Amino acid sequence: MISHNFQRIAFLLVFVMFYLSKLIISQGYNPPQNLYVDSLTNTAHWDPPPIVVLPLETFEGVEFPPDGWSDFSMCDTGWYRAEYVDLSGFTIPSGDGYFAVTDVHNIICDHTSDYFYLPAVDLSAANDFRLEFDYFYTGVGGQLAYVCFSEDSIGWMVMKSLSLSNDWVNASESLAMFSGPDKPDTWFSFLGTYNYPDFGSGFAVDNVTIVGGEADVAGYYVILDGEIIDSVPADQTYYHFEELTEGQIYETCIMANYDTLVSEWICTNWIFRIINNLTDLNMDNTVSVYPIPVLDNLNVKSNNSIKSVRIFNIRGQLIYEVNKLSEKSVSLEVEILEQGLYLVMVETNEKVSFEKIVIIK
Repeated sequence: MISHNFQRIAFLLVFVMFYLSKLIISQGYNPPQNLYVDSLTNTAHWDPPPIVVLPLETFEGVEFPPDGWSDFSMCDTGWYRAEYVDLSGFTIPSGDGYFAVTDVHNIICDHTSDYFYLPAVDLSAANDFRLEFDYFYTGVGGQLAYVCFSEDSIGWMVMKSLSLSNDWVNASESLAMFSGPDKPDTWFSFLGTYNYPDFGSGFAVDNVTIVGGEADVAGYYVILDGEIIDSVPADQTYYHFEELTEGQIYETCIMANYDTLVSEWICTNWIFRIINNLTDLNMDNTVSVYPIPVLDNLNVKSNNSIKSVRIFNIRGQLIYEVNKLSEKSVSLEVEILEQGLYLVMVETNEKVSFEKIVIIK
């Protein structure tokens, strides 16, 4: 008996350790993207997390350049790590912490070729990788700022000339031309330069990452008000909530399951309203909406007098509304709406009906 109980306890301990190990949050694994809850259908939707080929670099670590990164300058000091810069003619406001910067703090030194090299990356796993980063660059004193690329880490070409701004800018640059099967490793860099010996200002970057495609996940955990309530497979990027309290604010979070690790949570708050539960509505089966798909005009017909027609996007936002109607048929010009899926709510003098439509261009 003692041996049997010991085996059961040991099994439970192993199970608990395994379960907890799966819930270790890893900073290197991206969470799902673009989470929202459709306020009409009570359903959460999200996009799969992208593949990460260059983990997010925030420059919060003391080591600089970070591991795998490097820099080049004609001066003793080119790029360096800072939290705030205040020089004559060039001030960088505080962001979300430390950043990497090159500036003309030594006017007798040549800063015309201040390169900041990212680690080489393999972009063969998807066709749509992108370089995401924040930057600050005012162009004071003729300063110039570029994103460059190289196929051998020796010869460099300009990929993008950055736009001027008096505040931090969040940028996303397509790397599609370097992405896809059989594409070789590629190097990218940030370049700060100016017309030496004239005075230049500087160029700062932060939160640098390269992502794209869809990550290989085992599934997703669904969290409601801080508690895991369910899990769904990798090919399901939606979840329908049931038996919720009308008028209550809920927090929904989704995290990706990478088999042995999970991502951070992505969360959103929303309010459940009784109209969200479409199965509880008294539907009017006599209403017809056509054509589907819709190109420019949407026709609505009913056996009863139509009082209003409302169109919602997939995020549950009201984007089109016609009220004070009294006809049994109405034609709506919807060519101004973007291509996509919509929900049409038709209110007659008897009932309410919902129909899904697709608008094409």
